[in-house]
Order: sequence, then C-alpha cells, then structure tokens
Amino acid sequence: MYTISDAADQTLVATTVHQSNAPAEFLDGGIGWGTLDTVTVTGGELVVTPTGDNNPNRHTVADAVRIARVDEAGGSSMGMA
Repeated sequence: MYTISDAADQTLVATTVHQSNAPAEFLDGGIGWGTLDTVTVTGGELVVTPTGDNNPNRHTVADAVRIARVDEAGGSSMGMA
C-alpha cells in the first residue's frame, strides 16, 4: 500500500498495488512504470509513503517514485494518452 500526502500532512490517496508482476503501464528508457494515482498538489510538497499491511509475510517495495505534471486537458508530460 502507498499513501500520498500533501504539505499539510493530509492524505490525498491511499492505494494498494499488486506487486507480483513488474510494472508495465508505460516504459521510459526501457524501464517499466506503473501509476499509483493522480492527485492535485498544493503547498509545494508531495509525500509518497510505502506502508505495509498487517500480513507479516508481505512486503511493500519501492525503488523509485516518479512525479509528472499532468495537463488539465488530461495528457501528461510523460507522453501518455
């Protein structure tokens, strides 16, 4: 599970990601990425926190977080539709 919060420490979204397979929503430089969610950033700060669940046999793993501006028209700076 991942929690995305703003500068006021308000949770914008908490999302669960199935991590059995490598992310492949889109590629950048041959590396697969997946989208956690789309949020509106206010206050100039965004915090992404990986959090575990109550199962001691499962672990949340993240080696990088990518943040990209999304146009109001629904596009993004990543070239995604």
